[in-house]
Amino acid sequence: MTNSVDWTHLSQNYRGKWVALAEDDTTVIAAGDTAKEAHEAAAKKSGRHFLYQVPQTLDLFVGYAI
Repeated sequence: MTNSVDWTHLSQNYRGKWVALAEDDTTVIAAGDTAKEAHEAAAKKSGRHFLYQVPQTLDLFVGYAI
């Protein structure tokens, strides 16, 4: 079973930016134009986080391998 997380809400305010997401995988705790900026801002807050670069557009991509 796969758990999926809807991150489309990130595109409204953070297009093209790096965001630091909290352990719940949805709460933005910091953002920046670079990964370093987002990480440094998130490091000042307690708890674990991970970085994600929000794409500029929400284009779909479907791949197929032979």
